[in-house]
Amino acid sequence: MIEVVSGKTLYQFEKERLLDPLGMNETAFYVADPAKRPLIAQPMPDDRALGPATMVSDPMRPRKWESGGAGMVGTIGDYARFAQMLLSGGTFEGRRYLKPETIALMTKDHIGAETKIVRDDHYFPGANSGFGLGFAVRTSVPPNTSWPLGEYRWDGVAGTFFFIDPEDDMFAIVMVQTPSQRGRIQLQLKTLIYQAMGR
Repeated sequence: MIEVVSGKTLYQFEKERLLDPLGMNETAFYVADPAKRPLIAQPMPDDRALGPATMVSDPMRPRKWESGGAGMVGTIGDYARFAQMLLSGGTFEGRRYLKPETIALMTKDHIGAETKIVRDDHYFPGANSGFGLGFAVRTSVPPNTSWPLGEYRWDGVAGTFFFIDPEDDMFAIVMVQTPSQRGRIQLQLKTLIYQAMGR
């Protein structure tokens, strides 16, 4: 829809409206500069499978389809600028990117019990979360944790994840490439973070 309305590719539109103004100069749909390719974190050869017929995509290959929901590559510094903008209510370094009302809609659960969506083993992001507009939103506290309500987050299929915790005024970003270990790493790291904070 963005491409049709704007007459630009998704990436061109994102660069103009968000990436360049926010200073996310290392974020794209693939790594075009050969000099930067040695910096790419790659999964181990036997840990590339995402499912029976799907593998982690090669971040050095140009893509014809620029997905609005997956597939970008970038640095932790770029991701931190994005996360700080969200945590700050849509602003970063004095510039507004999103209205407070938009952030509120993005971070509110829109699939409460009244939707009757089944939260079985196939429901991602898990029984303790609903969906906002683009994020998983924590709606209840998992057993044996003290994680805050209102946290919003998302994970990449190969292991990268981030969460924003407005209650504690913080965000965390983890950049890994390990599809088989992503759940274990996320759980352990988040547990360690909140233990260190005394939660």
